[in-house]
Amino acid sequence: MGQSMLAMRALPRHTLLHLPAKSAFLSQSSGRLNLQHAQGCIRVLAPMAANENGGRFRGHVVLVTGASRGIGRVIARSFAGEGAAVALVSTKADGVKRVADEIAASGGRALPLEGDVSSEADVRRFVARTESALGPIQVLVNNAGIPGPTAPLTEVTLGDWERVLAVNLTGVFLCSREVLKGVIARRDAHGTPAPTGQSARTSAILAIINIGSIAGKISYPQRAPYASAKWALVGLTLTLAEEVGRHGIRVNCICPGPVEGQLIEEVIAARARSMNLPERAGRKTNSRTPLRGKLRALPGKGPRGGR
Repeated sequence: MGQSMLAMRALPRHTLLHLPAKSAFLSQSSGRLNLQHAQGCIRVLAPMAANENGGRFRGHVVLVTGASRGIGRVIARSFAGEGAAVALVSTKADGVKRVADEIAASGGRALPLEGDVSSEADVRRFVARTESALGPIQVLVNNAGIPGPTAPLTEVTLGDWERVLAVNLTGVFLCSREVLKGVIARRDAHGTPAPTGQSARTSAILAIINIGSIAGKISYPQRAPYASAKWALVGLTLTLAEEVGRHGIRVNCICPGPVEGQLIEEVIAARARSMNLPERAGRKTNSRTPLRGKLRALPGKGPRGGR
C-alpha cells in the first residue's frame, strides 16, 4: 500500500503521534503535513485538485468517518486528491453530500453515506455499502467524534457520559471490527500469507488510522468524558495493533492539539460560561481573545478541546 499523506508508511504498527497543543496551522503541500506556529489552534486546509499523476492511492478504497467537516473533510479530500475512492460517513447527510460534490468537482470519486458510528446496525450497513459500491476497504480513518460536556464531573449526566464514549470509543471499536472481519476473511479465503518484518510496515493489506486527541495524553479538567474516551482510544489502538499486526494490518493513533473550527469554539464557549466570562469571548477564532489568554494562564486549562 502506498505512503499516505499522514506518513503512516514510515510508522511501526503501534506508533502514537501527537501534534503540539500550541501548533496552529496544519496544511498539506506535496502530500505532506506541515506545521506553522501561530495562535493556539490547528487549522486544517484541504487540497483542491486531484494529483495530476494519478496519485499514490489510485485504485484504493478509503472509508472516513466524521467526514462532513473539519479534519474528516480534509482527510477525505486529501485521499481523493491522491486517487483513492473515498466513502464519506457522517450523521450529517447534507454535509457529506457537500464534501462528495467538492471531490467530484475536482475529478475525484466519493460516496456520501449517512450513518451513526455508535450504531452497530448503521456500521454494518455503511461498511457493506462501501464495499459493494467501491470495493474492499484498504484504509479506515476513524475520525468521528463529539466534544461532550464541559463541566465538573459532579455535573456530568450519565447520558452525556455514555454518549461521548459511544461515539468516540465504541464507534471506533464497531467500525474497526466490521472492516477487519471482511479483510481477514478475504485474506484467509485467498490463502494470502500475511507480510512480515519490514514488509508488514510497507505492504499492509489494511491501515486503520484512529484520530485521537492531545486530551488522550494529558489531564483535562472539566472534560472528563472526552478525555477518558481519548485515553481509552490510545489503549485500544495499541492493543488492536498487537492483535492484527500478524495479518499485515497497521493500526495507528494520531493525537492533534486543538483544531480551529466549530467544535473548539463550542468548548471554549462552554468553558467561558463555566468561568462566568462573556460567551462571545470564546467565539473569535482568528484573534487572541481575553478568554484565550486567561485560559492559557490557568494550569491544565488551555483550550484543548478541538478534536
